[in-house]
Amino acid sequence: MARAALAGKVDGQLVDTSHLIEQDAGAGIITDKDAEGVEVIRHSTAHLAGICGERIISRCAGDDRPGHREMVFSTIFLSASVHAGSLAAIEKRMTELPMRDIPVTRKVLPRDESGQYFKSINEHYKAEIIACHSGE
Repeated sequence: MARAALAGKVDGQLVDTSHLIEQDAGAGIITDKDAEGVEVIRHSTAHLAGICGERIISRCAGDDRPGHREMVFSTIFLSASVHAGSLAAIEKRMTELPMRDIPVTRKVLPRDESGQYFKSINEHYKAEIIACHSGE
């Protein structure tokens, strides 16, 4: 069951598989057989599309969006030309990357720290989005 787990549910809240349960709680495992599991897959796929787009298309920035119904989409802001080969390369990379079993970690930061973090990794557009949403 651990290999099938995509997420969990603790006291009714959807959590990722790294979530620590520190007190008595109702808990369950979410797999791809659950509707919420399908949403987790779509959300993760949107992130994967954004990551691959950022790596393959030079000078672009991805803004991942959760999937909707049977679609997955990721907006990529471009400052370079895109051709059909770029899209094929993104698709190819999206099938290869998950097979590499790269650990994925989640980091939660306060809003002001997250803006600084994205600036430090040269993802200024994400810092700007955070600033806009915080009213700065």
